This record gives sequence, C-alpha cells and structure tokens, in this order.
Amino acid sequence: MSKAIKDVAPGFRIVARCDDGTIEGIEKDNVIGVQWHPESVLDMEIFEGFVTKKHATEHRNDIIY
Repeated sequence: MSKAIKDVAPGFRIVARCDDGTIEGIEKDNVIGVQWHPESVLDMEIFEGFVTKKHATEHRNDIIY
C-alpha cells in the first residue's frame, strides 16, 4: 500500500498529480512537497538534481562578480 497526501494544508497548492489523481507535488512559497520513490533510479536522479540546485541557490550570494 502506498502513502499519499489526502488533504492539502491551508496555503499549499497542488502542482502535480499522477494519472490516477494521486497528489504527487505541492508547494507554498519556497516550500515544496513531493511523492517520490528513493529505490527508483530516476526518482533518485531527480532528487539529487533538486538538492544540487537548492544548494547552488542558497549560496548564490556568496559569488563575487
């Protein structure tokens, strides 16, 4: 049995759904929530890409032009 979001918290909006209607992504301001499977190579690549992008975004003010 899979776990998934049933009710979205106030202020969050649904940004991704599966073909069967399952909520797979939500966001509010700079907060996101996603349904993912770490055992899936593709999902892990997406997660690693997100972490890399987030890290770069957090440190962009450290760059001297």
